[in-house]
Amino acid sequence: MPTTSDSTPEAAPLTVVKIEDYGDALVHLAWYRADQSRFLMFGLVELYPAEFPSPSEIAEQNLPLRRLGRRNYLYAKRIRMTAKAAVDWYVRCIGGTIELPGDFDSRGNPKFLAAAGFVQEPRWPHLIAASDTYPFVSQFWQYPRMHHLLQPELLPEAKAAVQDTEGQNWLSEQMFVDFETYAELRGCLHLVAPNPVLRSVDHRLSTQKPQQQEASVLRFQTRNGKSVEGLRILLIDRRPTGIGSCTEIEVSATEMEVLHPPGTTGEMEMILRNPDRSLLAWSKPSGFIQSVSVNMMLPGTRQEIVVPGTTNSPQSSYLRELAGPQTTVTVGEARSPREAISLLAAGDARRELKNLDVRYPERWFHGEEREAAQFVRDLIANARQRLWIVDPYFTTVELIRFALSTSSTKLPVHIVTSSEAMTKKDRIDPTRTAAEVLDAQLPNLAKHGNFTISVLTGSPAVHDRFLVIDDCVWFSGNSLHTIGDRAGMIVRLRDSQDLLTNLEQILASDRAANWHEWFTNWRETKTQSRGIGPGVVAAVGLVAGIVLIGFYRVLRGSRSGRE
Repeated sequence: MPTTSDSTPEAAPLTVVKIEDYGDALVHLAWYRADQSRFLMFGLVELYPAEFPSPSEIAEQNLPLRRLGRRNYLYAKRIRMTAKAAVDWYVRCIGGTIELPGDFDSRGNPKFLAAAGFVQEPRWPHLIAASDTYPFVSQFWQYPRMHHLLQPELLPEAKAAVQDTEGQNWLSEQMFVDFETYAELRGCLHLVAPNPVLRSVDHRLSTQKPQQQEASVLRFQTRNGKSVEGLRILLIDRRPTGIGSCTEIEVSATEMEVLHPPGTTGEMEMILRNPDRSLLAWSKPSGFIQSVSVNMMLPGTRQEIVVPGTTNSPQSSYLRELAGPQTTVTVGEARSPREAISLLAAGDARRELKNLDVRYPERWFHGEEREAAQFVRDLIANARQRLWIVDPYFTTVELIRFALSTSSTKLPVHIVTSSEAMTKKDRIDPTRTAAEVLDAQLPNLAKHGNFTISVLTGSPAVHDRFLVIDDCVWFSGNSLHTIGDRAGMIVRLRDSQDLLTNLEQILASDRAANWHEWFTNWRETKTQSRGIGPGVVAAVGLVAGIVLIGFYRVLRGSRSGRE
């Protein structure tokens, strides 16, 4: 095992894999094939402690991606190896050689997977002692040690597979990872080395009477053939203002109690070390459950609610279930809100909310049109990379009032409006439509900014209003032409990437058109409708009248004949 150098005797102890602690391993692997090329999509080496039986393999599965090509597939399989063979394979991957285990071409040569290159976390052979497990780690591996090989960016050919919605969903199901949420795990390799000594550690809080002194009650469940001999545990009491205590003792039994200093315990952090000082397990600071309240409710009556029909939708109904008698049972005793630790925690919570308000501000405007307009212009002036203004009621007035407030005439400004707004009378020149006024102004406006315009066709696919400023998205309840007049909010959104993706999909669909395409089609349609002049209408009316008179005479003659 690697050791620290003599020059750094106080360096942090290493956490490494000892092959003798493990028997077999299961390699979970997913890859993408584009014709004759293969690309790593995800990989996991899962080591099994020696007490476990050999894991079961899972045969190769595939998903054809016909939209990407006739010979384009996603593959996934799970291969059983010895722990040593699996670690050796992982080490070769660190060096850049990713062999596809068990797969050979017609000549008997191994197949390889391509990757853009890895960055390690941490540097091999160190491991991370993890507290919260990753989505792909089995829940029964309590406090696993892990190593990660991350691809900062996928190869261009491999990106196509995860940009395909069906392909990404299939990968997520096969590898037990939501790759939309954990996008950084695409194309990565991981090694999971479960705790080789302990199956689990149970840690709870106890209060000794009559002193009322709190203590940690620990229960260690060892693996077959293993013992707690030589293990040391470090308990750190983390409080709102710092560390309250740090207790390190040798684990003397599978069940033990460690007294805390007098007073109330904060959040406890636990570190377990091997005799060689390498990290065995770690749990992040967490509080103890002081009390549990259970609310029990009996079902009540059911009522049918009828929703009246409208011109656009038929009548419908739904059932609501009314609550019956309720009761609450509480077990344990919650901490008093007047304790020092409770007061400090409440103060931290208030400051955390305030910090969130600073990072994700929100403003309320009511009857403050000038202040609201200036607030929006200040936001726009801060844009450095891009600016999107998405407002179905955006017209020339708003373009001049807001879009020209950018601090650079070269900044790409994308305006999204709607055909509904563009075909109405313009507020600058009511004798023309908003589309005609805007199109006439564009040559002059182009001198002051770099504008592109998209038009939402038909019933607008976007109802709300958004400002995209670089990578930030602001939401406005009011349209920009009424902002600050009627009461409303403008809020910076926390998760902007999904919204940007959805907007991009709408703008790329048939629900939107670029300005030139939309304006040309609209003008042609309008010209054709004007081609039917008054003379044509009069002629059509005259012909229709003659036909009706003739039809009336025929009917009258046939009636006379019957009489």
